[in-house]
Amino acid sequence: QAVHAAGLKNVRFVSIAGLTVEEARKQGATVIVRGLRAADFAYEFDMALMNRDMAPDIESVYLIAALEHLFVSGTRIRELASFGRDVAKFVPPGVDEALRKKFQS
Repeated sequence: QAVHAAGLKNVRFVSIAGLTVEEARKQGATVIVRGLRAADFAYEFDMALMNRDMAPDIESVYLIAALEHLFVSGTRIRELASFGRDVAKFVPPGVDEALRKKFQS
């Protein structure tokens, strides 16, 4: 939503089941933008190296999470939400709403 509000018409969010670089090629993308938290670095670094090997023409760009989200685990957030706990301070409003819908009794 923020991307569209900013007028970034050449940015898309897609859900994929296969390799990221294959989907990027299908979409005509030349850049893959991913978020990076503290615990993700080794995983993302390894993925970036593999993506570079498979698709040297597609650049990976990483945006470091804001300090308040740097050490937040998505697994922990989903776990808390599944127990009915309020996770609004850890996630954007749209994610909070989706989690509430998913785990409502």
